[in-house]
Amino acid sequence: MTGQKRAAFVIASVLGIWIATANPPEGLNAKGMRLLGILVWWIIMMCVEAIPAYVSCVAACTLIVITGVGETEEVFSAFSGSTCWLLIGAYCFAAGLKNSGIIRRIALNIMRLFPGTYRGQILGVAFASILVAPCIPSSAAKGSILIPLSNIVSDEMGYAPHSRETVGLFTVTALITLFGSLMFLTGGILVTSMLSISNLSATWGEWLKIFWLWGLVMFVLSILYVMLVFAPEKKGEALPKEALVDKCRELGPVSKKELLALAVLGGAVFAWITEGYLHHVPAYAIALAAWVILVMAGLFRSEDFCAKVQWNIVVMVGTLLGIVALLNTTGVASWVSGFATPLVEVCASHKVLLLVVIIMFCTLARFVMINYMVISAMLIVVLAGCDISPLLLVFVVHLSGQFYLLNYMNVSVLSVIGMSEGRVSFDDIGKTSIAFLAINLAATLLSVPWWTALGLM
Repeated sequence: MTGQKRAAFVIASVLGIWIATANPPEGLNAKGMRLLGILVWWIIMMCVEAIPAYVSCVAACTLIVITGVGETEEVFSAFSGSTCWLLIGAYCFAAGLKNSGIIRRIALNIMRLFPGTYRGQILGVAFASILVAPCIPSSAAKGSILIPLSNIVSDEMGYAPHSRETVGLFTVTALITLFGSLMFLTGGILVTSMLSISNLSATWGEWLKIFWLWGLVMFVLSILYVMLVFAPEKKGEALPKEALVDKCRELGPVSKKELLALAVLGGAVFAWITEGYLHHVPAYAIALAAWVILVMAGLFRSEDFCAKVQWNIVVMVGTLLGIVALLNTTGVASWVSGFATPLVEVCASHKVLLLVVIIMFCTLARFVMINYMVISAMLIVVLAGCDISPLLLVFVVHLSGQFYLLNYMNVSVLSVIGMSEGRVSFDDIGKTSIAFLAINLAATLLSVPWWTALGLM
């Protein structure tokens, strides 16, 4: 640990202890103050990375148990929940598919459809992402298919890990997979949260009718952003279509292992698509079952379980979810969110300004890990008399709450980074969260006339 990091550790510890032992203000109790002190210590540690991020997360959860803020069953409950097991299943499933060779074959055939340039391949992975988006309602499951495709495109184009081109291909895939896909009712689990909090229902067509313009703007601006910001510094030679055809020929006929992997992939996608319609098997169980089949087929080895699963990210995700849950149950989240209530009420009569204020507040709230579901519930109450549909309010809050400037802010982003298998790190893509903020803001504001025409605001 360097001198600067040691100093940051001391400052964080002193500040955390001071907050934890201070007299609680109105709206908080002693337990909430202890959690607030631990939260401040943890955020500083995550920012300066005095120790590895996943260790900071474990340390924060351990302090929560030691100080009596939460029980072990509360703090570490996420490790027995669906999110962590979906992440493990997705990592293992993706590794097995890659071992079979079918992902490379699919990637090469997609590459053939687009020009063999950086921009051409950006379009290729972008369209592949938006086509898969409405088919699989789990972001981690989508990522287990699309991120490996992006990886192989980078490799085949000769792009080095962490290069501008590799980061660009990953970024456009991640932006569309994690966020742009929410224009569809089956685009992600966040949609379920939006509908439940707003106490509304919608058909697939009704949802698309409302949010198609937002999704289109998100899709187009994500592509333009990546093409402009991550363009190669030197214009390289395009990969001739003949070369791509030759690469496909070199693969030879589809092997039995590839056919088996393709069948498992098809079965998993079908099961994910029909979840809630034909059956009620959760997404994580589908991913784990698909992985087990690949293991039995010899496509996943014992050593892959240690080498191919990003366990540091699994630990971070599990502990982050525990911290967020305690922020809600101790009242810290509601206490912090309450600071925005007067401002929101003032802006209620100016609808466009209100949306901007909500977006900016939700973005800032991510620095202290205030959950977007808490903010959504608060705004529905505060703005009950406002002429904006609760569904729009909840949609805007949920999307704005996906901001990921710092590595602890968004577990979905962490999960897809792990699927890049070292080609991309958080340091490479953290700054793209500013672009996501701007793109989401633009998509929201450009959708206002359409939402007004629909009578939603």
